[in-house]
Amino acid sequence: RINKKPDLVSAKNLIGGGKMQLQLLPSHLFANFADIFSYPRDYKKFIDCVYSTVNDLKEINENASKELLYFYECAKDLTMGELEESYTGLFEINPTYAPYIGYHIFGESYMRSIFLMELKKRFAKYNFSSGKELVDHISVVLRFISQHLDSQLTRDLLNDAIMPMLDRIIWRSVDLEDLPENPVKSIAYYKLFNSLRILLMGLEEVSYSEEHVKPVRLNVISSRITAESNISSHIDQWIKRRGKK
Repeated sequence: RINKKPDLVSAKNLIGGGKMQLQLLPSHLFANFADIFSYPRDYKKFIDCVYSTVNDLKEINENASKELLYFYECAKDLTMGELEESYTGLFEINPTYAPYIGYHIFGESYMRSIFLMELKKRFAKYNFSSGKELVDHISVVLRFISQHLDSQLTRDLLNDAIMPMLDRIIWRSVDLEDLPENPVKSIAYYKLFNSLRILLMGLEEVSYSEEHVKPVRLNVISSRITAESNISSHIDQWIKRRGKK
């Protein structure tokens, strides 16, 4: 639960180079990030979740905690209505901060449709449902990760889906005219995304770097596959990460 202090990893869990193993992180940390990236419906629960996560991160990644603290300081001063308006204006109207991973990787293309279909199939193998949200919503993917820290699918999603999305949001050059009316709120959500990115970059399993071009490989399962067949194909989509710090 959010208000219960978890058993956090200590310095002895860190591995060479200051990196941490994914499976040693408290699983609720990703569940909390999933809640924060979800549409706010309960003001106190939302603010408490952010505050709890800020404190948890202090024990794990101080820089990630500082970024999320900025978001918390902005969010706690908003009313419930302003919080909802901020979320809608940034996530649902401004494509720069769209919460859909497939959109940032593939755009509104046929490739994204395949990505959605294949991700849904893979989630189904774990009896995991995205509910009413699209399967590539970052909150959905983070919630899956919170329940399956040790799965290969989690590692694939971190490296080939979430990190490329965060990279495009963090490093993309944005015209000031494209920012929402209140730039403070925009920066706050930028800090939220960056907090997650900093946390993930501190994990041993995350090898992604914005310095190179990397293919996203999807093992596409044909919709015509039956229990007796073993047909599969691959789609390689080269994605260049551009932008300046």
